[in-house]
Amino acid sequence: MDREVLRVTEDDGFVLHCAGPGAYRRRAGESPAEPALDGRADAVLFTTPTFITRRLADWPDDWARRLDDWTYETAVVLLLELRRPFSSTYWTNIADSKVPFLGLVEHTNLVPAERYPARYLYVANYVAGGDPLTRMNTEELLHHYLAALGQMNPRFDRNDVMRYWSFREEAAQPVPRIGNRHRVMPFASPRRGLYLGNTTQIYPEDRGTNYSARLGREVAEKIAADG
Repeated sequence: MDREVLRVTEDDGFVLHCAGPGAYRRRAGESPAEPALDGRADAVLFTTPTFITRRLADWPDDWARRLDDWTYETAVVLLLELRRPFSSTYWTNIADSKVPFLGLVEHTNLVPAERYPARYLYVANYVAGGDPLTRMNTEELLHHYLAALGQMNPRFDRNDVMRYWSFREEAAQPVPRIGNRHRVMPFASPRRGLYLGNTTQIYPEDRGTNYSARLGREVAEKIAADG
């Protein structure tokens, strides 16, 4: 639908106040609401990160505090389009604190490179929300990573990089704490008809696509049962 939901209010059911097409290409909450695009629903499932869910509706104080209690790691990804393979490996996890990134994912070592005009390498990182890496632009990220990339593959050269892009996701990884099972929130909120389903509720496993699909089925069953 390409409609960002900015607010959910109650009026003989629920009203979803939406921004116009293209809003998803801006930061969340920056686009104005367009009343002509309002939607209506008998029940609403929030699949957004907890800090987004927190501001989309009015919540009882205790529920709001539980939403506020969750924090996330930010994903910072640099995508490189290369003239030649960087390695023969699809996925490399890095546990050396001297290396300024956590993983290398060479997509064209998984999907046949013949399907693409070049080779593609993801330089992946998970960092705290205020980390300086989150404020670096694409050029700065590339410069910051070049020396370590050269250490990992001495044949690698800056001229191997034809194009490059960077991407960030603020809510890439929920941060668990001791006693995490006691923090996991139920699907049904204290407000009847409003439900929560996001990666903070995956337990005891870590977040992942398979577990998210399972979570989706479980919350759908809960909504259907509540009728």
